[in-house]
Parts: sequence; C-alpha cells; structure tokens
Amino acid sequence: MSWRRLKLDELRSEVAQRSSWITLIGNTMLAGLKIFGGLFTGSAALLADGVDTGTDIFTSAVTLLATRISSRPPDTSHPYGHGRAETISAVVVALIMLGSGVLLLAESVVRIVRGEFAQVMGLTAMTLAGISIAGKLGLFLYSYTVGKRIKSSVIIANALNMRNDVMISSAVFVGLFGYTILNVHWLDAAFAVFVAVMILKTGFGIIKEAGEELMDGVKGNYEIYSKIIDAIRGMEDVTRPHKIRARKSGNLYFVDLDIEVDPKMTVERAHEISHEVVKRIKEADQAIADVVVHVEPVGSDRDEAYGVDEENLPRS
Repeated sequence: MSWRRLKLDELRSEVAQRSSWITLIGNTMLAGLKIFGGLFTGSAALLADGVDTGTDIFTSAVTLLATRISSRPPDTSHPYGHGRAETISAVVVALIMLGSGVLLLAESVVRIVRGEFAQVMGLTAMTLAGISIAGKLGLFLYSYTVGKRIKSSVIIANALNMRNDVMISSAVFVGLFGYTILNVHWLDAAFAVFVAVMILKTGFGIIKEAGEELMDGVKGNYEIYSKIIDAIRGMEDVTRPHKIRARKSGNLYFVDLDIEVDPKMTVERAHEISHEVVKRIKEADQAIADVVVHVEPVGSDRDEAYGVDEENLPRS
C-alpha cells in the first residue's frame, strides 16, 4: 500500500468516525426529546417518530463500529480488506428500520380500528416536531455530504434514514396541525401509519442496494467501468480488453480483466504491457486499489460468459 493511499485511508477513517459520533449524539438528543414529548403531549405520531429516532441511536452505533472495522488494512484472513463491514452494517441498519416499521404500523392500525384517539396537547407537540425537523435536516445534510465524499455505503444509508426522518417529522407536524386547528382526532394516528410505511420503504431500498454490492453487481457502477475502459482504450499492442470485473469493498475497487496481445510477442514485452495497463487503470480513479491482468493471444475467440467489455458496458 502506497504512502499516499495510506494517508487517504487514515483521513477517511477519521472523517467517518467524526461523522458517526456527531450523528450518534444528535440522534440521542432528538430521540429523548420526541419520546418524552410524545408521552407528555399524548401524541402517538410524535411518540412513533421518537421511537424511530431511537432506532437511529443504535444504527449510528452500528455505523461507528463498521467504520472502525472497515478502516483496518488487508490481512491474511481478509486479503480484500475489511471494507464490506460497511455494506453488512447497512443491511443491519435496514433490518432495524424494518422491525421498528412493522411494530409502529401494527400499533397505529390497531388504534385506528379501535377508535382509540388520545387527547393531544397539539401546540406543544407541533413545537417539538418543528425542532425535530430542523435537527434531523441538519444531521442528514452533514452525513450525506460526508458519505458521498468518502464513498461510505453505511454512512450514506444512515443519512438516507435521516432524510426519511425529516419527511416523517414533517408529516407528523402536518398531522398535529390538522388535529389542533381542524380538530380531526384521527389524523394523529393516521400520520403514525404514514411514518411506519415510510420507514419500511426506506429499509427495503437500503437492503436492495446493499445486496447489489454484496453480490458484486454491476448496476450503478457505470462510472468506474467507463473509467477502466477509457484508461486503456487505444493502447499500443493491446487488443480487445474484456471480461472486466470490478469488486467494491467499502470505498475501494478491486479490478481484474483480460487483454489480448500478439501471440508472437515475448513474455517480457507482454509483462511490460500488463504493468502499463495496471498503471493506467489505477491512475484513472484513486478508489481503484488493485488490478489483475490476464494476458491472452489475439484470436482466442473464446466465449466469455461473464464480465464487462465496451459493448455491454452497464448503464447507471
């Protein structure tokens, strides 16, 4: 590992840790505010919002642990490094969201069916919901910006969860407004149902995206494949780069591909070409950590059942 990459990894780990601590502290404060507020004012929607934020405390802790594990360098047991700890943790975050969503949905539906609409201190609950919106919006913008900058799937997943929370708190505010101003008592419970559905929707979306990454899917990786192909397009003595595969681990990519060269070329020259291919691909994107090149003679004409080339480049 080069000195430059080592420094970048250290900086990424430091930024990820700081982001995780900030969201953990912020979520703890907001969860306490909303759970206490929901119990004090009698608002089921505000209490549901608080429980959802309470799950964010756990997910922020999971994120913190994942970023620590993923920052460890490769070793004999994990030659590709520990980056996928972030992806696995994103799945854990999603499962927590799904569990809380199901419980909140069931509780809210039961209230509506039974007609159990509690008396709510509307203005107080609305004020607390407004504070929650502002706090969650700030946490979302901060975390999402950090996650995109350091390409961390678990921080992005956590940020999307908080974006979902902004929408949830906004819906709670609208429901409380309707309850307080229009005196429609079922609105509080109805918006609690909306909160639960939004939690479930986001959870399933995170699982789908994380699953694609865990299974080394090409969907959404158009940019990295395009950079690989552009880096070696037109190289002297290199023919038909194909069977290109990029495996994502955390924020890094591990690439392997086949190229064809003149069958009469010396082994030494073929070796030099493969080194040049590796050099160009790594220079194309600093997230590319390693490249393995397999050299074949021109005219092999073997059908490749998998991998990417210029003709079947995946679209984002």
